[in-house]
Amino acid sequence: MVTKKPDEMMVVKGFRIEVSGPAGGKNEDKAWETATGGALCIEIGDSSTGSDRISTGEPTPKSVTEIVLRGPMTKSRKWIGQNINDTVKGKFARFDLSIIEIMKDGSDGKRYNYFDCFITRYVYPVLSADGKGNLYEEVHIKPIRLDLA
Repeated sequence: MVTKKPDEMMVVKGFRIEVSGPAGGKNEDKAWETATGGALCIEIGDSSTGSDRISTGEPTPKSVTEIVLRGPMTKSRKWIGQNINDTVKGKFARFDLSIIEIMKDGSDGKRYNYFDCFITRYVYPVLSADGKGNLYEEVHIKPIRLDLA
């Protein structure tokens, strides 16, 4: 029997983010270090008739959990500031976001497409007096719909 090392079993090397806005602009970013959240939530709801609760087994409306992206600050992320500025000005600032797995051989893996997203929180990098290391930013994004491709 041949045993493999744990890192030989990994098939995903990383991920990249694609953001497309309502104006047709598209940004691609491979510098994020972590992407968490973005799960599809489906709950089975109970219906009530009088004092009896009967489970109908019907799914309630679906929702998608918030996505949190964290990584070193880069020049290519101007879309975040633009989106926040548009929101402050009262403009429609929704966008579509895709998370694409990068396989070990460099090819694209699973693609998670999130639609009608908006930024709910932005954590500005912490500045330090010694000026060493990367400045890390964090953005929280709420998607409305998820499509797996």
